[in-house]
Amino acid sequence: FPETAEDTLISLALVERAGQGDWSPEEMAKVDPDEPVEIGMDVARYGEDKNVIVARRGRLAFAAEEFGCEALGLTGIMAACGRLLAFIERHQIVERLKAIKVDATGLGGGVPDRLRELQLEGRFPRHVKIIDVNAGAAANNSARYVNLITEQWVNLRDRMQQDLAFGPVFANKRVIEQLTRRRYKILSDGRMKLESKEEMKKRGLKSPDWGDALAMAYAEVGAKDRIVNIW
Repeated sequence: FPETAEDTLISLALVERAGQGDWSPEEMAKVDPDEPVEIGMDVARYGEDKNVIVARRGRLAFAAEEFGCEALGLTGIMAACGRLLAFIERHQIVERLKAIKVDATGLGGGVPDRLRELQLEGRFPRHVKIIDVNAGAAANNSARYVNLITEQWVNLRDRMQQDLAFGPVFANKRVIEQLTRRRYKILSDGRMKLESKEEMKKRGLKSPDWGDALAMAYAEVGAKDRIVNIW
């Protein structure tokens, strides 16, 4: 991977450090064993984009999955929900699951809506909080960040710097590539703005689906089920 540019938010060295370790099931079981599980899910919008699910327990990002955009509209939403539920069952985390944070921009909004329907039908546990995440919404600290996605990525970087975010997911090639290539800029009013997906694509880069899912997985949920990023 290339050396990190000065305007890149997360350095290569930081990602490599977060991905180093003995990630055998026995060793991972020792990391924050009593903490609940939280999931971040980035939903694909176009054919080349990917749906990405990331699960973390406390500091440890222990599991992830990528799958393509099988179809648009309702069919795609149902397929994405099905893959998410299969992921939860395969990793046997439903009893420890605290929250699912889903990118609800555009077509992604149908996924949390469907999960809530399943809860009302008694087909998915009601103790799990379903959180809609609008990346373009105003940041909690709007004096420092232009939007929520910028705040989430800074939160992820800060956790990594303090060894509060690590695990085998960080060793994934796509994660390394996406985290270390997303740029930021400081606007004239002093606020930080993260590079958009569209701007990244203009530079010939793929959508940072893995990075966004990771950032959502580590975003904290407030008392009113709002992403607060305060820890």
